[in-house]
Amino acid sequence: MINLSMAHKQYREYTESPTSIVSGQAFYQDKLYQNEALSALVSTWSTPEQFTSALNELNGFYALICHQDKQVFAAVDRVRSIPLFYGQKGADFYLSDSAEWVREKLGNQKIDPLAKEEFLLTGYVTGSDTLFPDVKQLQAGEAIIVEETKQGLSVMPIRYYRFIHEYEQYQSMEELMEEHDQVLLRMFKRLIEVANGRTLVVPLSGGYDSRLIVLMLKRLGYENIITFSYGRPGNKESEVSRKVAESLGLKWEFVEYNNGLWCQWYHSDEYSKYERFAGGFVSLPHIQDWPAVWQLKKNKVIPDDSIFVPGHSADLPAGSRSKSVPVLYKNKAINIPETITEILRYHYSLFDWTKKRDQLEPLFISHIKETLGCIEDFPDGASAFESWDIGERQAKFIINSLRIYDFWGYSWWMPFWDYDYMQFWSTVPLEYRMNQAMYEPFVNSLFYTVTGCVLPRDDLNPSYKQRFINVLRPIISKTHKERIKKTVKANKIFLKREYTSHPLALWGIYSLDDYLMKAKKIGSVNSAAVEEYMLQIEPDYLCTEVELLHSKKTLYRSSAR
Repeated sequence: MINLSMAHKQYREYTESPTSIVSGQAFYQDKLYQNEALSALVSTWSTPEQFTSALNELNGFYALICHQDKQVFAAVDRVRSIPLFYGQKGADFYLSDSAEWVREKLGNQKIDPLAKEEFLLTGYVTGSDTLFPDVKQLQAGEAIIVEETKQGLSVMPIRYYRFIHEYEQYQSMEELMEEHDQVLLRMFKRLIEVANGRTLVVPLSGGYDSRLIVLMLKRLGYENIITFSYGRPGNKESEVSRKVAESLGLKWEFVEYNNGLWCQWYHSDEYSKYERFAGGFVSLPHIQDWPAVWQLKKNKVIPDDSIFVPGHSADLPAGSRSKSVPVLYKNKAINIPETITEILRYHYSLFDWTKKRDQLEPLFISHIKETLGCIEDFPDGASAFESWDIGERQAKFIINSLRIYDFWGYSWWMPFWDYDYMQFWSTVPLEYRMNQAMYEPFVNSLFYTVTGCVLPRDDLNPSYKQRFINVLRPIISKTHKERIKKTVKANKIFLKREYTSHPLALWGIYSLDDYLMKAKKIGSVNSAAVEEYMLQIEPDYLCTEVELLHSKKTLYRSSAR
């Protein structure tokens, strides 16, 4: 028997008919479909072939379910912006937007050991897996066909899209920049059609991606825009954000963060609810701008029907990873072991897993090969790395930050994951992606064209400290890096300074004493957050020290109520 449940209707809008359930919106043959119109469109795809074929023509962000007597077709978009989960128990199949609902129906109690190790190292679970062995997720660009037959239940996942480079005939940078410009104009006109006059709210950082969003909206004459930033007053990112907004004459809001406020926010009932909703046994709940959106809503700074337009993640297909894994962008021929090594080094890094490496590495390598798919499809290692990053880290970790807007009751749209834009970057050769050779000059040129100004270079460049680290990183051995890390973690003066000066005050989620105890073994807020998330699911998985911290946190929540 096929069982369906949309359990998160309080957080996102669903339209249901006798034969379909849809959420989101998409362009199909250049026409925007949403709500009843999207539901009616999906209901016309009555065969598996029609359903999967139509997905290739959709451009937008959605979760779709088409159901009839003894069959169901379901799909998420190319970047899994609205997750769906499923599982099978005997002759029963369960499909939902809630991984917890599926887990309860399947009766899963124990966490999958390998998925747990992966989650602790990355902040997400890759492939179709989740933290529970029988609870599965639809991957980015995946559909599933389920049919009740005389032979039993047939469950067939189909991957209808992967981001893979197919380089076109040689084009000059000038020609590609012109094509890039035309693609941007088309995709931002689509965003404006979706907005239909409503307020667009842009989280404006100090980086290029959100800057490009406001530049394109200003260029196309869209006026109803609010930008915002957050953190400790005067932090570098927010100062650049403010200058960009001022240069474009845009309304700019700032939400102050400090350690005390973070303590209140993180230990609130609201955060407990958000954490349960946003994780889905797959992803670390994103917290960075969660309180900022809360405060903007609470203070009625933005209208209820606003659409958030985050900037993730134009930089990735544009070549930002070349700065972190340059070896893959220099070697044209794909080297599979080298590519997998770089994936492990870059992504599996929240904790030091040296002592477990002999045991875990072969398992992770096998899993990465499986999630990459057919290696021969990739023209080079950089393409394979970007494809894996988009299908895994972007879909499970970065784009999952949209749950913030869902939770606070707002719509959203991601212009840089427009299919037209993804297709463009899949044709851009390595030399124009290396060090973002085409993207950064394009944004700088457009900024000058639109504003007549040039931001001071100090605002655009990394700090001297970061430049020094970037120079040393490739030449210092792993052993020396670990020694430096241990030395830093043993220095209480340094740790206290980090606690009180973090630009986003994120360490305020802990008291200073708890932070000093945890800082000996963790290197980032994400490292701490994955442990905290795991404690909500499997309270006895960590050592007594961490359980003690969890007890303190629970006690704090109880007393706060």
